[in-house]
Amino acid sequence: MAALDGMSLVVARKSFIRIRDMRYIELLNRIEKGLRLGDPERVFQAEVFAYQGKYQEAAKMYAKANRVERAMEMFSDLRQFDEAKAWAEEYAATKGGDSGIVQEFVQRWGAQAQQGLGCRGSVGPEIESSVLGLHAPRCPH
Repeated sequence: MAALDGMSLVVARKSFIRIRDMRYIELLNRIEKGLRLGDPERVFQAEVFAYQGKYQEAAKMYAKANRVERAMEMFSDLRQFDEAKAWAEEYAATKGGDSGIVQEFVQRWGAQAQQGLGCRGSVGPEIESSVLGLHAPRCPH
């Protein structure tokens, strides 16, 4: 892990091959490909933090890499909507105070929740209203 934290990818790869940890080997493949394409190293350091369950550190690293939208997506995928909303507001502030970005992201959450969870039609509005700080009725089923 220390080799991966320090972005010593050759040493990390050898270690993960030795212990046969395919999850981290696939992460290394993605990191190496991204670095070849010119993506910033901080983005991949953030991914390493996320793989380790250090989500706040990952979000901070995404912010340092000017990829706050990745932090929003990470928390959204984790269903931590309060954190995602906080990072959406941070993203809006860094992009010139455009609150439309936050609303667009909230609407996308609602649509994804309705499709993914399919809770009899009320999950999307419930998530959207909770992110906006409103009250919505829970799914009766």
